[in-house]
Amino acid sequence: MTPFSIACLSLLSMSVLLMVRQKRASSSRQKNITSALAALMGVIFVIFLIFSILTYS
Repeated sequence: MTPFSIACLSLLSMSVLLMVRQKRASSSRQKNITSALAALMGVIFVIFLIFSILTYS
């Protein structure tokens, strides 16, 4: 398992978890927190992606 594939799997599971949580969340404040978390996860993933490409090239 390369770090890249581990990152892909973790991001996939996190996004599924966040989608489930967003459907359950009733208040708009919870939805805002969830979308902020999802955006943060995306940013972290992009940074990790660039880092892994640079190290494995």
